[in-house]
Amino acid sequence: MNENLISIQIIKEVRIKFYAMLDELNEMFKHTRWRYFETKKVFFDSELKAYFPDCNFYSCSYGNEEVNDPKFEGMNWDFLKATEAKSLYKSNDFPTRNISTILVSPNETDRYITWINGNNNFRYMSLNSSFDYAEGRMINFPISRMKTNINNLEILFSWITNGLIPADTSYQSDYELFFKLQHLDKIKIVNNELKIEGLEDILGKDSLDKTLQPLLTCAVISLLEKTKIALLNCDKNRIASSSYDEKILHDINRGHWEVDPELNRHILDNENKLVYRNPLLDIKQGGIVGIDFGTKSTVVVYQENSADIFPMRIGTGNLKKDVSAKDYENPTVIEFIDWESFLNDYTQTKGRPHTKWADVTISHTAFSQLLNSSNEDYYAFLNDIKQWCINTDKKMRIKDKKSYTQDLPNFLEITDDMFNPLEIYAYYLGLYINNMRNGIYLKYLLSYPVSYEKEVREKLVTSFERGLKQSLPKEVLENEEAMAKFNVTTNLSEPAGYVISALTEYGFKPKGDEKIFYGVFDFGGGTTDFDFGIYRQANSEQDKRRHHFAIEQFGAQGDRYLGGENLLELLAFHVFKNNESLLREKGICFILPPEQKKFAGSEILLSDSQEAKRNTVSLMNKLRPVWEVEDGYEKIIENNTINLNLYKDTGELETNVELQVDYSELETILVSRIEIGVVNFFESLRFSFMNEKAKDIHKINIFLAGNSSKSPIVKHLFEKYILKETKKINATLNTKGEIFEIFPPLGTEDAYKKMEEMGLSFDKEDMQKPTGKTGVAFGIIKGRPSGKINIINHNDRDDGQAKFQYYVGDCNRDDKFEPVLTPNSDYDTWVQFIDAEINHFELYYTTLPSANTNSLNIYEVTKLNAYIKYSYDNPDISVYIRPVTPHEVEYVVASDVEGEFTIIEPAIKIQFD
Repeated sequence: MNENLISIQIIKEVRIKFYAMLDELNEMFKHTRWRYFETKKVFFDSELKAYFPDCNFYSCSYGNEEVNDPKFEGMNWDFLKATEAKSLYKSNDFPTRNISTILVSPNETDRYITWINGNNNFRYMSLNSSFDYAEGRMINFPISRMKTNINNLEILFSWITNGLIPADTSYQSDYELFFKLQHLDKIKIVNNELKIEGLEDILGKDSLDKTLQPLLTCAVISLLEKTKIALLNCDKNRIASSSYDEKILHDINRGHWEVDPELNRHILDNENKLVYRNPLLDIKQGGIVGIDFGTKSTVVVYQENSADIFPMRIGTGNLKKDVSAKDYENPTVIEFIDWESFLNDYTQTKGRPHTKWADVTISHTAFSQLLNSSNEDYYAFLNDIKQWCINTDKKMRIKDKKSYTQDLPNFLEITDDMFNPLEIYAYYLGLYINNMRNGIYLKYLLSYPVSYEKEVREKLVTSFERGLKQSLPKEVLENEEAMAKFNVTTNLSEPAGYVISALTEYGFKPKGDEKIFYGVFDFGGGTTDFDFGIYRQANSEQDKRRHHFAIEQFGAQGDRYLGGENLLELLAFHVFKNNESLLREKGICFILPPEQKKFAGSEILLSDSQEAKRNTVSLMNKLRPVWEVEDGYEKIIENNTINLNLYKDTGELETNVELQVDYSELETILVSRIEIGVVNFFESLRFSFMNEKAKDIHKINIFLAGNSSKSPIVKHLFEKYILKETKKINATLNTKGEIFEIFPPLGTEDAYKKMEEMGLSFDKEDMQKPTGKTGVAFGIIKGRPSGKINIINHNDRDDGQAKFQYYVGDCNRDDKFEPVLTPNSDYDTWVQFIDAEINHFELYYTTLPSANTNSLNIYEVTKLNAYIKYSYDNPDISVYIRPVTPHEVEYVVASDVEGEFTIIEPAIKIQFD
């Protein structure tokens, strides 16, 4: 709020008043042609567009041809023309007429009016006659003409200009106001419109003319009411949250961040003044926010000025409704309705811009809209933000619901001046976090997948920084002391965050030199991460005095394509494939998921079009209850059919397409693919035991994490392989007893049963307790750098870069994959790969830890062709290879003779999918 806004409001008020006066004029002229002005004792005739004197006040002179032009009241007067005199005689409501005479002066009447013919010869006309006379007594009854084509708007302005106030108007004070404004040259008529300018000059004065004061008061009152509504709905408009209660505007112990004190300067009544609150007062000095940015959903938790950690609802709208656990699993989705309008608002101001929920939505609202969207709106939704960040070669298209299209490069190529969806997502998260209900938080901790390379993590941090900063009030952003405390960091990987929560909730507390070995199977929506480590008491050699406990991580790996959404995509692919004849006939296509292969006749069925993507998503949602074992899923599988609407490759909607579904086959597919992930977990576990930290471990605690780990299939497979591995280890070591103990995802019935067996207390209704999904976010706060648990990450190099994520090798004689590079390979070391006798070669790669066994079928990994410039018939010259980032390798042609390594052809990089 400032003088400019008050000026704008006054202009609105002036315009409203002016056109209300014009409406009154128009209405009056429908009933009478005459209007009387008490201020100057004149009448106005709307038919002749002229003024006449009030002869109850003025006296008209008598005269013949020798008469002076009458002048009075600052108006130009003239003699009547014959047509004008006739018009007056015909007017039944001529205000000075009295049967056969006219009033010529107070208490005096006559029958003859002077008029002038075309030759300037004066004549007179009887009131009751159309004849003119050459001689006789004449009344000089004057007229002040306006132009004949003048419209009512100009007539009104003429009244204002001449200080004429209609006697019967409802707007007397407004006429006085407009006379003053016109006198000050602040209003005029331009192109048949009222033009108002220069009002700020008036407002800038210390004292205001008493005529103008009501206008300012009216404007302030009107603006005050509008401001109140805007202030109470400020976050409702931004993020569809509940409106603030009106007491926030008047309670001196509360106050509103966006009240401008300038408005109060014009409010005379102290009770109506609005209370401003400096946002700096609402900074949570002990506050920390943990954000688990997930593929399918994002979890936000926060800590205020105590050790308690609370989850936060994002994008649920009405905060007054009852809370459910699902409210805290916030869909990672953005909906673009009007991107250009949003961007205009977003860039208008620094800090809490007035963006509109009607332009961009996120989370639950966006996800609900996505489920009900049409094919045309497919690109208006961004529901794979995290995959875009991870896959550095992935580009993206956004097309909002107004048809504005934006093509985006890969995540790492996004510059500060470009549209960054992650920044916008972070901005919206920030609006839900930082507001007049929650206060302001300056410290943020982000989780990250174990496979994120350093550059992606840094880009993740800067994107979140920009978005979160924009959610803060300007007063905070401009305060150096406050912003010195602002911090966004990625302090823990997702599985490490979860294991901290799980260890706490399951009551683990190492004593003395005890080392608790753990493995995390974090089965999420997009990937499955494995992490291993030990939990111990802090010691003076490795930890700081502030620490009570320490976690040392090592052996982190994962299954890149094992995720809940990927499994649904896999099931949808097989259902489509089994109905290929029907789909081919109808011209319906679908996508090829990762790890799947084309099949005979699939050329016309597989596509990356928006229709293919939309069809796949639609079938995934139909199959979701089966995978997630939702209530009522039994009824779904009773019939071996699914009916849904699908899009043809022409974009035409084909309704009620019936697909045949073999649910037993789908279950087999699920079990088979998840089993690969479980097998790879145990391979990674074996790999982790190569670390010295894992020596003298006698028990392995396995924690299941992520919503997908709730599947009964996961539990059964782990029980199967635990039994198998236990037998194998006991046979090798000639021991007996249990080696593994499995801990179900937090918040599940299996978890409560486990806690009960362990003698732990719990409350199933406690929403403040971590679950299999929210546990990561809780854990990253508990594992904060300033906390009591020292996190030592052996998975990253000293420079913070993640280790290499792939197994790269060749095919052996048995058609098995034989690795040359592994996640343990050093970034700086060249490894001999193959001879250089032919100028091209093949290499194979995978992320599956089972590749380390030399038993993985070569057909289960990815092959690519590589080329060198020349071929070399020299046994000392070979192709060498080494990793350069977590997702890249490079190869060279080089010789290695007696320890002297000589590069012959420059290195060429390969980036893996």
